[in-house]
Amino acid sequence: TEYFELVLKMYDDINMQNFLAQRGYVPSTEKSYAYDDLVGSVQKYWGYEVTTNCYHAADGKQYLFQFSFCYDLDMNMQDCVNSGLYYLNSQCDKTLPLYLGVLADSPAAPSQ
Repeated sequence: TEYFELVLKMYDDINMQNFLAQRGYVPSTEKSYAYDDLVGSVQKYWGYEVTTNCYHAADGKQYLFQFSFCYDLDMNMQDCVNSGLYYLNSQCDKTLPLYLGVLADSPAAPSQ
């Protein structure tokens, strides 16, 4: 349980939904954002490189559904490029716009 309590605290400390909303990044299937602008904003604020996961929907749009922050064994945030998780970035095409939201056909969509 200590591990899960720590992970939940880290999740609450980052509070990505509020971070994005405060900077005008809102879920929408109509409004898109440049990958470098959105991800750059996150990396600039926390001072570390993060990884991202995207879903490429049937409508041709690329939806961002996850940021991953990386930590060392002492639970200090670190650049993901040095953590072994950097390969996850391959799921997002940095040249395509990003949409924020969950679609019905997304693997991240809630089951009905």
